[in-house]
Amino acid sequence: MLAFEPWSSVIDSRHVGEFNFEVIFPTLNKLGDVSQAVGTWESFVPKNEDDEYGAKIILPLLLHCLHTLYSIDGVLSRGAFKALKTFVLIASQNDTSVVPTANERGTQSFSRVLETSMMPLVRQGLHSKNDVVHSYFVQILCQVCRNFTASASSSFCGDLNILIREDDAELDFFLNTSHVQIHRRARALSRLRREFLGTLTQSCPFTQSSLSNILLPLALRPLYSDKPSEETYVLEAVATVGKLSVRLKICPKL
Repeated sequence: MLAFEPWSSVIDSRHVGEFNFEVIFPTLNKLGDVSQAVGTWESFVPKNEDDEYGAKIILPLLLHCLHTLYSIDGVLSRGAFKALKTFVLIASQNDTSVVPTANERGTQSFSRVLETSMMPLVRQGLHSKNDVVHSYFVQILCQVCRNFTASASSSFCGDLNILIREDDAELDFFLNTSHVQIHRRARALSRLRREFLGTLTQSCPFTQSSLSNILLPLALRPLYSDKPSEETYVLEAVATVGKLSVRLKICPKL
C-alpha cells in the first residue's frame, strides 16, 4: 500500500502486527518533500490525457496517510501530516496541468481526489477528541483553504481563507483554535464571533457549507469538556454556537 514497496515489505516480519518503520518513514519523508524528483506525489501526476489511471492510483496511499494521523507514534503521524499538506499543495499546483478530453478524465485530477475522497475525512477528523489529531486536521484544512481560495467548490471552503493571518500568528484562527494554550483557543472563537459573524444587519462572509461543516463543529467541540480550567473557553464556545445558529437560521429568534 505504501509508495513503491510491495505490501509484504510494509509489514514487519520480525514482530506480529507491526509495520516496518524502516520502509514507512523514508516513504512518508519523500512524499512530504517537494524538492525530490522520485518517490513524491509529483510522480503520480498524469503526464498526458491518455494516462490510464490518472490520479486515482494514489487513493490507497492517500487513505493510508490519513489513517496514520491517528497513530500513537508521533514520528509516524507527523510524517503523514507533512505528506498530506504537501499533497494539498501539489493538488493545487496541478489542478489544470492536464486538460481532459472527456468528463470521466476530469475525475482523475488530484483536485478531484482531494475534493471527493480526502475532504470528507478531513471534516470527520475535526471531531476527534484527541487534541493532537484534531490539530493535524485543522492545519490540513487551513492548507486547503489557503491553496484553493479561488475554487468554486464549497468543499474546499476557500471563503475561510480570510481567517488565516500569515502576518500575525496571534490573529490566525486556524493556528489558535487548535493551540495548546486554552486562552488562545478561547480568543480565536471570540474574534470569530465579534469580527466575522457580526450582527444580523451585517452580511456573513461565509457560505452555509463552511458554517455548518467547519465552523459549527469547531465551536461545538469545547462543549464536551469537563475540565474546570476550561470554563472560559466553554463559555466562548457557547456564545459562538449561538451566533452560528443564528447565521444558519437554526434558532432565528435567539
